Formats: sequence, C-alpha cells, structure tokens
Amino acid sequence: MFYTKTDQTNKTIHSNDTQKIIDYLNHVFHCIDYDIDCSILSNEDQHFLFYLALNLSPDLLIGKVFFPHEKLSNHLKERFYQMNQIGCSTIIPSSIIISGRACQIKRIFIFEEKWLNEYYLEPIIRLQQQQYKESKKSCLINT
Repeated sequence: MFYTKTDQTNKTIHSNDTQKIIDYLNHVFHCIDYDIDCSILSNEDQHFLFYLALNLSPDLLIGKVFFPHEKLSNHLKERFYQMNQIGCSTIIPSSIIISGRACQIKRIFIFEEKWLNEYYLEPIIRLQQQQYKESKKSCLINT
C-alpha cells in the first residue's frame, strides 16, 4: 500500500519510491502523447516501470519537454504549459523520438531540481539497489 499525503499547495507527496517514479512518469506522459495504464502494479509491473523510467530518463527529456526553472523566470516553476501558451515555441520540438516512435509534444513542464531529485533520481537509485539485492538473493550457485 502506498502512503500519500498532501502538502500546503495540495500536491500529493509520496513516501514510496515506486509511486514517486509513477508520478515522474505521469509528468512525462502529461507532456507527450504516450499512454500506459499504471492502475494495478504487480512485482513484474514495478520492474517494468523501473525500466520504463530508465528509458524515459530526464537526459532524454530536458530541453525538449522538461525545462529547469533556473533558466526561466521564477513564477513559471513546477507548472505545465500548453505549447500555444509558450512565447518561444519555435525552439521547442513538436515531437520527440522514444524507442523509435515519434511522440507528439503536447505541453512542457517547468521543474525545480528538488522535484527531479525527489521524484526521479533518488527513487531510481533506491529501486536499482533493491533490484540488485533481489537479483543476488535469487541467484544460486551450484557446485
């Protein structure tokens, strides 16, 4: 079971790394035309989401659909913007290639580094460590 709470700005704060990764992916999917159903998560689904998040890493998205707010005005941070709301839309691509598939960019997200650390970098590291431990447990060497 995932524990969530809401802060003063009514944003949901997740304590579970898998849920944080889902939130990160929801931000990705909100920006591009790429659908996935994350409603029921088995162990295999959680592994799938982990690898999906690795494939949709910020390195692929920053400067295309995710923009750090430090490079923009402070009042823009942690918000989504439709492509027609952006004055500099000519420098933003209209689509992005993911796994050989062209995905239409619907909107962009302005983020703070803190958000990226909390919802992608830190959870992905912990999940990677957890999967490494699980793989070591399941690997038996017969002599």
